[in-house]
Amino acid sequence: LTIALWLLWCAVLLHDSKAFEDWVGLSSREPTLTRFTAFSLAFIDSIWLCFLMICEVFVSDTPTKATIGRTNCNRCIRFLRVCRVIPTLLLALAWAYISWPEVFVDFLKRYNVDMAQFDVLPENLASTIWYAPVAWIALRFAYGVTPRFKATNAFQLLHMAYWKRIALFWTTFAAFSFLCNYSMLVALVRSLTPYQLCAVNDDDEDFCSTYTVTVFEYDFLVKDVRCIACVATVVVAWTLVILSSLLMMYFIFNVYVAIVGSSVGAARGFVETSIPSLEFRVETVTSDFTQMRKAEANWMTHGSILNAVFGKDWQRVWEMMVDGLYDECLIDSKMRSNLLTAAKTGGSVKLSGKDSHMLDRARARMGYLFTSLRCILGDSSINFKPYVPTADAACDALGVTHKGRIPSLTQIVPVYSEEGIMDIKELVGEPKQGAVSTMLEFLISQLPHEWEIFAQNEGMHPTELYEDIVQGASKVRQDKVREWASHRSQSVIRTVNGAVHYHRALKVLLTRDSGSAGSPTGSPTGSPMAPSFEDIRRHAQLIMAHQTYGKLSLGKSQQVKIQHGVITSPGPHGLRANDRVRLTLDSLNAEDAVTKRAMDKIWKSRAMAKIKKRAKTQQEVDAILNDGVQVQALVEAAMSEPADSPDADMVAKVSTDQSAGGSDGSGSQGTSSMARHPALLGRLWGQAQVKGLQGFRSGRFYTVQEVVDENTAILTDTSVNCGTARLEKAELTKREHDVHYMLNKHRGCPFFVCIDFQRGKSHPQLEEMIDTHICKSGGSASGEPETWTDIRFKHASVLIKHNDSEAGSPWPIEVVHVLPRARGLLIGSTGNLTQGKAGNQLGALRFAEGHFVQMMDANMGCYSGETFKVPVVLQGFHRWSISEGDYDQRVRLQARIIGFREHIFTREHGLVGQIMADAEWTFGTLVQRLLEFLTVRMHYGHPDFMDAFWAANRGSVSKASPHINLSEDIFAGLNVKTRHEQSLHTDYLEWEKGREVQFLAGSGFFWKIASGSVGLLRTRDLRALCQNASVMETFALYFATVAWYIHNVIVDISTEVFLLIFIYLTLASKSISDLGELGSMLAAEWFLTPAFSAMLPAIIGLGIEYGPFWMFKNYLLTAPMSMIYFIFINKAMSSSVRTTFEANTAEYVNTGRPHANKSYTLMDAFLAYWNSHYRPALQILYCIVLYRALNQDGALPLILVSFTAFVWILAPILFQPPTKAVYEQVRELVSFIAKSPSIHDRIASGKASSLYEAALEQELKQANRSLSLPMLSSILICALYLFMTTSNIFDQTWAPLCGMFILFLFRSVVRFSGIKSAGMIVIAIPCLSLFVVFVSTYIVENPDFGSLLVATMILIRFLITAKFLIWSFFRLVLPRGSPLGYEQVVRFTFDFLCIYEWHFFGALVVLVLQAIFASLLWLLDRPPLRLRTGLLLNKRVSRGCVRRIFGAPEREFEECHTVKVD
Repeated sequence: LTIALWLLWCAVLLHDSKAFEDWVGLSSREPTLTRFTAFSLAFIDSIWLCFLMICEVFVSDTPTKATIGRTNCNRCIRFLRVCRVIPTLLLALAWAYISWPEVFVDFLKRYNVDMAQFDVLPENLASTIWYAPVAWIALRFAYGVTPRFKATNAFQLLHMAYWKRIALFWTTFAAFSFLCNYSMLVALVRSLTPYQLCAVNDDDEDFCSTYTVTVFEYDFLVKDVRCIACVATVVVAWTLVILSSLLMMYFIFNVYVAIVGSSVGAARGFVETSIPSLEFRVETVTSDFTQMRKAEANWMTHGSILNAVFGKDWQRVWEMMVDGLYDECLIDSKMRSNLLTAAKTGGSVKLSGKDSHMLDRARARMGYLFTSLRCILGDSSINFKPYVPTADAACDALGVTHKGRIPSLTQIVPVYSEEGIMDIKELVGEPKQGAVSTMLEFLISQLPHEWEIFAQNEGMHPTELYEDIVQGASKVRQDKVREWASHRSQSVIRTVNGAVHYHRALKVLLTRDSGSAGSPTGSPTGSPMAPSFEDIRRHAQLIMAHQTYGKLSLGKSQQVKIQHGVITSPGPHGLRANDRVRLTLDSLNAEDAVTKRAMDKIWKSRAMAKIKKRAKTQQEVDAILNDGVQVQALVEAAMSEPADSPDADMVAKVSTDQSAGGSDGSGSQGTSSMARHPALLGRLWGQAQVKGLQGFRSGRFYTVQEVVDENTAILTDTSVNCGTARLEKAELTKREHDVHYMLNKHRGCPFFVCIDFQRGKSHPQLEEMIDTHICKSGGSASGEPETWTDIRFKHASVLIKHNDSEAGSPWPIEVVHVLPRARGLLIGSTGNLTQGKAGNQLGALRFAEGHFVQMMDANMGCYSGETFKVPVVLQGFHRWSISEGDYDQRVRLQARIIGFREHIFTREHGLVGQIMADAEWTFGTLVQRLLEFLTVRMHYGHPDFMDAFWAANRGSVSKASPHINLSEDIFAGLNVKTRHEQSLHTDYLEWEKGREVQFLAGSGFFWKIASGSVGLLRTRDLRALCQNASVMETFALYFATVAWYIHNVIVDISTEVFLLIFIYLTLASKSISDLGELGSMLAAEWFLTPAFSAMLPAIIGLGIEYGPFWMFKNYLLTAPMSMIYFIFINKAMSSSVRTTFEANTAEYVNTGRPHANKSYTLMDAFLAYWNSHYRPALQILYCIVLYRALNQDGALPLILVSFTAFVWILAPILFQPPTKAVYEQVRELVSFIAKSPSIHDRIASGKASSLYEAALEQELKQANRSLSLPMLSSILICALYLFMTTSNIFDQTWAPLCGMFILFLFRSVVRFSGIKSAGMIVIAIPCLSLFVVFVSTYIVENPDFGSLLVATMILIRFLITAKFLIWSFFRLVLPRGSPLGYEQVVRFTFDFLCIYEWHFFGALVVLVLQAIFASLLWLLDRPPLRLRTGLLLNKRVSRGCVRRIFGAPEREFEECHTVKVD
């Protein structure tokens, strides 16, 4: 903000020639808005510095060893900070006195102060020392630019190699910003002062005269209302310019992203990466390769590149790369054969053409693969030594070099509720929510060529294969189709398969001939040695951190009879051998002796004793015992207590105290309360030691030994004899089956699963396996296995892997490690739990064995060819090449994080997926290049490589505090920057990632990250980092962290301010022609705004890397829809930031990552966007209608603002996936708006069933936040409206006031008459609207529709102010526990201040607009046009589209020809 103000005021100074006269003291120094002296600029800067210092006083310090627990020390620090303000304030007064002495003279004369004693400065002082303020500002800037080094580390400034380029970058950036401010922003308000605006086209002498108004015998001086409106217009216009100066810097940053990002990519060789053919002729690199590295790498053939990078066995590497394309159905068998044959014979293969059987995605992969390999060879900073047959051991070729030079890597995939593998019912089941096709039909229609290749590989026709799956194919074929579909969606198996590709690549790279370097000397020469499991594990490890695997899931309960271990059920029990079942006694007789013993045991337990000791009264004890949840916890705690409790004395003492303290029979009251929960007490039958039930414990799991028939089964424990009980089977869920499928698929690879174990909440068989492992591990370690049999812990992180010996069993796993924990994976209370993803990552990080770690989301993947380059990128952590015998290489790392590119594979999933992919490519490639250039690159959730030792020793890779660390990934980058480490970015590796492909999910994702940015602003991490950074570094950090979100907030506020300028201008009786006479550019509407700079990075970057034709076809044609999409998304981010600032908490939004064809209803969109988009859009449209009504002849069109408002309302309809249920959705929304609940019902939070409930819930949220700032701003706005509103507008106020009064009476009758339903209000509102228009037209003098709208707007503002005042008053006077609750006060204001009526009016407008627009889109989507479906998805998708795309199978025609007709 400081830099923006400096640049803006400097532009104002330069624009006004009279300012230069002030520099040399030749002017009269009159303080006007357009004539600033250098001294006044220094005065503003000093005052701003004082403000920053005062703000720093109220900011809490980061605790240190010296200040923890010492409040006096903190007070001293704050006192010293206050003292720093005094000299800066005195300096500011000196600047002001030198610049404006007349102001001080006039001020002091009012108090009869002799000015002679202050007349000590010479008259020509300003012209003599005119350079003083300039020097002050220059020194201030120079001090800010200097990095914050300690005195002992000051010499580091000389060793900063990037200092010159960064200084040059920000110098040109500031110069460009200054020129844009000078040429554009200053022209907006040039010569726009209150006097000049008031004087335009005004001949009245009393226009700005002052009037005396007497109120209660007091005289007040009041200006003319039009004069006040002129001043308000000028103030708002200058506010718009200040906000625009902040926006201008972000627009210029987009230009620099386009220039620098594209230039870096071009310098690295990423220009026109598509290749038409592959040439496999192999040529050895020349002896001058080191001197002409880049030039030679550019003309090398593709075979020579593979030979130089991977060594003499490069054909095995190439075979795996080709097989990767074939397995993903990107090439057919013929192209696969051509590629492998050409590699063996040294020929060439064409990749494009009519006869080509390679899809575009495969060609793009080949182009990027060989471009990156050329860059690796040509990059002098990597200094890669290519393969030379005469010097095998001295090269860096991955298939030849020593195995120890391939760094070890641990890949971690956190999983919670993400989909493992798509279910066959989900693929071919009946479409939901009116979808136009099944999920599999949608995927086939989006990717028809891949389905055709997949069907050819299966030996079937595409239509035949689909129909076979629908009719019920074999389990093997279903699994193949499930995996094919899962690889084209955001699933866990796609991420796992991509990570395992690296294991298979290592298996190829680590395969050595026995005579090569690093192989055993005793093996026969020439025989290849395949690496073992442990060899691969030393270099790679994959851990799936599954937080919900193994959680207890119980089937449907049934009543059974149990006698001597035999289970008899009235119906089929569905049990199998080795199943675990839980047996529970459901009912107890409260008067039974067994029940009394159970209740007595609970009453004397330690848990009950603690409750009695903590509770102050018996009423509190009874309240606890009446809560079923707390009684459940009490019973479980009592069950786990041994019979001989060590705290028996304490229990007895507390019981005695309770009985002695209350003579009213408190013990009997507690026992009677316990009897209200017999189902919970039934779990204590086994501990009550009742005759005949000694071998049974209610709620315990038992194992089924044998199944006799469908009604009878036998338990392993034959002593169980409890009569009738409730049986619940512990079942395996889909998540366990999916994990077992993936473990079995990749058996033999170092693939592990880290699970969160919680005793009592995990599957009983899993508990037994873990306990057995602990017993065996402890026994083998101590030699006394019996000492470990009784060890039981509640929480643990457990590492498991596939067990080949248990293949085919329900649990084909093996426990590898068990790490007990003191607490759960998520700590904190409900609603305030720590971040699940961060805890999941930390749980897996404890088992990481690699030197480096890669954190991946569960929606990623990787092409097998890319994994061969991973060792090269990992070697980039080191400062130079590692030679044999370098044992201290771990402490010589040049970076802690290395990021790389991302390819968004969901680009093929429709229009939203394409828009998100283009935006992510711009951010993940171009912006990352620029941030690395500025040395402020963070970690943004990408699959970056990190130093595992460094991350584990600093508390993991992310932070987990709820509501603050919502964007948990970025804190790894902040941690790196704070510790003066480096985070690099490379273009030589590309991972695949998915993004949201549905409109509702996409806006939810941006809402979440925008809310997380507010949490980031509140963290100590960012504050500590900025305190020790220079101005240039903090400026760069601003763009690396929160600039985008703050930019959207400023755009949102600027739109509102822009509208206020013209409304206030109208109230001042001025028009846009008057602005034109003053030379202001506000008099014309802009269509080519600086906001279009946001498209430059993608246009330039994509055009350079993929070619202009590809960029035009795949980006520019969708640019208009992309602009509409991000107009809506930017508003979502702005609303998220503003809401989070008000609520002071960042909330997580679970998008669910739905597929592109999964539709949502109008009701879902209304609930999601009513407060964030629809209401602000209606307010903007209301102001535009008001402005046009007051200026019917000379109004500005405001086309862009109107378009923006309509986009906020209609974009959810435009991007809604095609659906058949348009009429049902409109009817559902109508019933939601029209429904009005009973006025006596309590509103349940988060369960709004009507507009009334949704609006009231929002009012309650607002009422429970801080009201000081909203109330103060509302009062100021009301005062402004009061002083600048004319009498004819106030006359129109009577019309809405009469309507409100009638509505108030109507509501009072409804409320106090006891009527349950308030649905009649829905009918009354339209009638009152017509009444208001009638009164304004025929009863009020000087009828004017524009004046009525202004009067209504002012009345609404006064009602809102009254609402805030009422809330604030009752907050102060209402005692806690008052029968008149604060919620009732809020509901009263909601009902009687017309808050609900305005919501209803707005909802009706939204309903009409959306219904008309949805109907129009429905008509355009009818066959044969299908314009909407073709735009969002494709024209092919529909029910039965597979047969229409591929035709009928050939065998159907053959069968038709063989039919004989008699």
